[in-house]
Amino acid sequence: MVFTGFENDYYLAGNDIWLRLSSILDPSLKLELVCTNLTTGQVLKRLVMYPSPANEYQFNISQCVRALFQEPSLTTYNNLQQFSFAFILYYVNTATPNTEFTHTKYFIRGFQKKQGTKEWYLTDGTELVIKPWATWVGVTLPNAQKIQGGVIAETVPSTIKVNFLKDCEYKIIKFLNSLGGWQYFVFEAWEIKPKVKSLGRTNRTPNRLREDGFRNIGLTVEEEIELRTRTPFDMQDIILDLIYSSEVYMFDPNGDDTNSQWIALEIDSNSAIKNSYGYVYENKLTYNIINNVNVWL
Repeated sequence: MVFTGFENDYYLAGNDIWLRLSSILDPSLKLELVCTNLTTGQVLKRLVMYPSPANEYQFNISQCVRALFQEPSLTTYNNLQQFSFAFILYYVNTATPNTEFTHTKYFIRGFQKKQGTKEWYLTDGTELVIKPWATWVGVTLPNAQKIQGGVIAETVPSTIKVNFLKDCEYKIIKFLNSLGGWQYFVFEAWEIKPKVKSLGRTNRTPNRLREDGFRNIGLTVEEEIELRTRTPFDMQDIILDLIYSSEVYMFDPNGDDTNSQWIALEIDSNSAIKNSYGYVYENKLTYNIINNVNVWL
């Protein structure tokens, strides 16, 4: 029996991780799997798989990992979690003892695209940074992160780009990058537009022609923010990674704890480019600020 696909560790849950069980000597009946998130203690119900005509099994392990993965947290580094996979192989001949085996692996909330020598896993010591790590003079930002012995630890990145700010009211954006680390970007130009939508109206009987025959029930209020920045060629990869992130937050200096200091942004529709002839890129990213406000009239 040959089991392949788990030769490494620190797998990226955003990629499809395919495992294969082959060279099974006796005809098999089924393969059962119990998937456990050891970090949270949650267990996925027993999964049952059936063999191919060649008496082999091939399956995407990321599906059960994503189902058990804890949501990203602003207060703890929980984007790296440990999973246990307990397999039981049953045979057609009930007299043949079942084969049981277990694998324990780390998974990180991230992904990599097919490019060069990249793989769907990382290694211990990997910096969870889309390089270069950007800093701005006069702006205090949290540290970068890396994988260190099964946990996410703070680190000083190997490549740092120092930027200077104009005299402006900037916005600090925090996002979960494709490698599962929190990264930051400072936007010097921005614009906020209120988006107001009616909840409907109710009709009423006017006593005079001068009176209106309806009344607004209420309004929902959202705000749209457009973030603008000019980035040099060596920093454009950060913007390209930002538009892929589903976890984007904007800093609010009026907050008094982690949750109130970071406002979640809803993704609208964004794009960015990088080419062989541009040295500086004009970027405009749009997000919705969900205020959770109903104007009751």
